[in-house]
Amino acid sequence: MFLTTALLQLGYLKQIAINEVPLLDAFDFEHDGKRFSCRIEAATGGRKDAWWWFGVSTDDRHRYAPFRATDEDTQADIQERVVTYYHDLMVRRAEPVASHWRRGLRPAPAVAAAPVAADPALDAELDAEMDAEIIAEIDAELEGDADGPHDESEPSTKASA
Repeated sequence: MFLTTALLQLGYLKQIAINEVPLLDAFDFEHDGKRFSCRIEAATGGRKDAWWWFGVSTDDRHRYAPFRATDEDTQADIQERVVTYYHDLMVRRAEPVASHWRRGLRPAPAVAAAPVAADPALDAELDAEMDAEIIAEIDAELEGDADGPHDESEPSTKASA
């Protein structure tokens, strides 16, 4: 009765009819084995609007006010909106929680390397150049070792002889 009086004083008595019965009073319905209890309540904090609140039989700790009450609301519309809202809420709660805590600096985003088209002629040319450089290095080492083992820190006596 208090809620009806408060809404009348605020000018928000909703004449929402289902079978010519105003939908100001609370109503319950069942969906997927859960009992939903819906009602309109005036907003708090000096605002002059009313919201649809609902609770679920499987969750005694929470109640939800997902949308404002309007003159066009019907019980069927409210049931559909409540079930849709609650289903979306359960989907969001089932998702893994994203961690926003980071230690240190954030790593730079990985940049995918652009795919390089294989050019067999270029590959063969590069391979030949690398082979030639390697052979030249080996030949230089072998020529230096032809004199026999020596310590590079000591001056060579062969050149002075």
